[in-house]
Amino acid sequence: MPTYRVLKGMFTQKVAITATQYEVTPKERNELRAMLYARAKGVGPIADGCKRLLASLECERREGGRPEDEPRHPAVEEGLPWTNVFLPRS
Repeated sequence: MPTYRVLKGMFTQKVAITATQYEVTPKERNELRAMLYARAKGVGPIADGCKRLLASLECERREGGRPEDEPRHPAVEEGLPWTNVFLPRS
């Protein structure tokens, strides 16, 4: 869980407004998202963790906005819907 929080925190930027308040904005990490996506296509606990992280990030992007330089698909050159990574593997 600590690693998950660290990774998830890398996708946001906190800017101090006051000593106790922060403005939190999304931060693009296209290379890291692509690596997580590649790992999520596998099977096992690491793939499952990557899927959870990608799903959580996508929910945050839909609610709070996506950085201008972040494509929705982590590996657009694949030509397949990126959400296929969440389909069960046989």
